[in-house]
Parts: sequence; C-alpha cells; structure tokens
Amino acid sequence: MEWSPAFIEFLSLAGPLIFCGFLVTTASSGLAIIQDKSVKSLSPVPFITLFSSCFLWSVYGLMKDDNTILLPNIAGTIISGGCVVIYDLYCPKLAWEAHCCSLFVLLLTFHLFEQNDVLTMGTAGCIMSVLVTAAPLATISSVIGDKSTASLPPYPTIVAMFFNALSWTLYGAVVAADLNVWLPNLLGMCISLLLLSLFVVYPSNGNKSVRSPSHHETKRLLV
Repeated sequence: MEWSPAFIEFLSLAGPLIFCGFLVTTASSGLAIIQDKSVKSLSPVPFITLFSSCFLWSVYGLMKDDNTILLPNIAGTIISGGCVVIYDLYCPKLAWEAHCCSLFVLLLTFHLFEQNDVLTMGTAGCIMSVLVTAAPLATISSVIGDKSTASLPPYPTIVAMFFNALSWTLYGAVVAADLNVWLPNLLGMCISLLLLSLFVVYPSNGNKSVRSPSHHETKRLLV
C-alpha cells in the first residue's frame, strides 16, 4: 500500500513531538520532587530505565543515520538523566541495583557501537523500550495492596506514554519499516492501556488516603 507523502511527513513529525510531550510530563515529575522535597512513594525505576533507553536509542539513531530517532532521544537522555539526579538527591536510599543495571546498558551500548553491531543494538533497543513502558509495573504490588495509584507515575504521563507508543508504532511500521521500532512500541501500547486501567480500578485517592483509623488511633481520638 502506498502512503501519501503528507501522511509520511506527519508520522515523521508526530513521533518526536509526542515524545517531547511525554518528556515534559516526566520533567514535571522531577520538578514535583524538588517542590515537595521528597520522592514520596515514587519508584526510581521509570526514570532510570528511560535514561538508559534514550541513551541506547540515541546511539541507534546515530548508527542508522535517522534524525527522527536520534534527536528526540538525545533530549530524552538529558531530561531523564536530570530526573535521575533529582530523585537520588531527595531519596534517603540509593537504588544501587537499578543504577548497576543502567551502567550495564551504557557499557553494552558503547561496546555495540564500537563493533558497529546495528542488529544487536536494535534488539537491545526493543527490550529497553518495553522495559520503559513496563517500569511502572514494578510498584503494582503497592498499587493493589494500597488500592491506590499514588506510587505510579501521574496519569498524564501514562496517557502521554500511550500516544508516544502509538506514534512510534506507526512511524516504525509505515515510514522506517523497522521491526525494532514498531514491535516494542506496539507492546508498549498494550502495557500503557493496562496502566490506565489501574487508574480506573484504583484511583490515586483510594484506600491509602482514606484508610480507617487503627484501634490504637481510635482509642487516642476518643480519649
């Protein structure tokens, strides 16, 4: 099927623009940490996986000479890296395991770049793209246990994540014809829908914020 040049141009612009919108919501989460001077119940995993993924995809875009992939991921590397630093500054306990995994991804990226192994780099990019979308699921036990989505990224971030995955799925399938681009983003769309469903089932002002007082608290209030 032949697509019109205007539609192809639209898809080439839509992916980076929507991704920038997703980065804005990510940056707002980092600014909220500074404002509150606390990470609250947020997990560092989404920030760290996004940084690792953007760095890897930046190098992939460089190797493929594809500025549509390269430029937005450079911006993503900078913004998500800043959010990681902010999180670490306000978190009482450093997430060593996540940081070690991120370091491994960076070293692997440098190695694949030196070997000019585009195929393996693309496979690694697929894995990282899925991990970025699935990272919020790391707190799913807290979501179900507390009946609250307070530990998930904000709702606008998840919505932006869905449309970002949608735009890159279309770009990868129609424009780039690159399995490494459209397949992980197709999976990302499915994961985003699952995360959005959690906001329907467990709103952020659920049981955690309106929990019943304990026996000890009830006794103290009655005295």
